[in-house]
Amino acid sequence: MSHWNYRVFKHTRQDVEWGGEEEWFTLNEVYYKDDGSFYAYAETPDIYAESVDELGKTLQMMLDDVERFGDVPLKEDDFPEKDDD
Repeated sequence: MSHWNYRVFKHTRQDVEWGGEEEWFTLNEVYYKDDGSFYAYAETPDIYAESVDELGKTLQMMLDDVERFGDVPLKEDDFPEKDDD
């Protein structure tokens, strides 16, 4: 039976402005075949951060906020319409 989970991805690129290498981390869904090998991942990350430690802190903050505010979910209608100005 195929399955999926979240995996940490490390991304790097050369920064053209200061010439150094920039790195960041994302958490993406990864999909596996029945034999356990992965075959695909969600290109849009669920969250991103500048380090694995920051990724963990962000996840903890997200969990804390779900516990704190989860019983009063927001709706798009709760926000005023944006002006295009």
